[in-house]
Amino acid sequence: MSDYVPPDTSVAEKVRLIEAETEAERRWFEHVASEQLQQILHDRARPAATRQNAFGVLAVRLRESPEFREGLARLLEPLLEDPDPEVAQTAVRYCPLSSEQARDKVRRLLDSPHQGLRGEAAVSLARIGDAGILERLLAWLGAEDEAEQNLAVEGLVMLNTPEARTALENAWHQGGRKRGDRVVLSVALLRLGDMRGLPLLETVAEEGRGAWSVTAATWLYYHQPARGLRMMLGILDQGDMEARQSMVMQISNLTRLPHVFTAEGLAEARSWVKRQMALDRRRRQ
Repeated sequence: MSDYVPPDTSVAEKVRLIEAETEAERRWFEHVASEQLQQILHDRARPAATRQNAFGVLAVRLRESPEFREGLARLLEPLLEDPDPEVAQTAVRYCPLSSEQARDKVRRLLDSPHQGLRGEAAVSLARIGDAGILERLLAWLGAEDEAEQNLAVEGLVMLNTPEARTALENAWHQGGRKRGDRVVLSVALLRLGDMRGLPLLETVAEEGRGAWSVTAATWLYYHQPARGLRMMLGILDQGDMEARQSMVMQISNLTRLPHVFTAEGLAEARSWVKRQMALDRRRRQ
């Protein structure tokens, strides 16, 4: 394990600065009146991150209100077509879409040039069972663009109708897709309780090659903790450099490793996995 190279520290510094700025602004917003925060949220001249922070504080305050959904709708419906795609994406993600007018706005976003906004719109409409979204998701699933295929898969999982499940099953049986596509489909089916992709996830995780092996091992962990943890430890011990770095990052996402961007991150990740293995053994005794 002495040959392990931690992820680029410049990324760590950038993340640290962004998180520090966001936290400082959020704390300041906690002392700002809701009326002023609403003005900040709807001020198109302000940066997207500042507007999103204002919404975050307002949403926390709204949770204490018996009219939580109604309050969210009032805040966010005007932002569904905001010219800043990041703000619009946040609005689509959290707006209850309780009115037909709001749903129509989100349907129009399916043609947005911004991929993230298109995907957010599709997932939100699928989540509420919008009748027209299936046709769009099927078109994306059959497209050549890998990103659109992945958007379609997530939308079909959220829709979770017999037609959506059949589409995912058919895509799986057609085969011929790239390694990453097969992992995405296997995970999607697993999330719907369909185990047919488990052998492929095990194979990819055991290979310990690249970030897809980490995705496979992580979802195995969610579904079958003991098996997934063994795969995760195997990647940390014997995976290629990309896989080991990705595994350390993934474990840090789960537990916030203190030294993820140093050589110590690998040992911390291994220690976490071993603790989880011990806990899992005790639960099963």
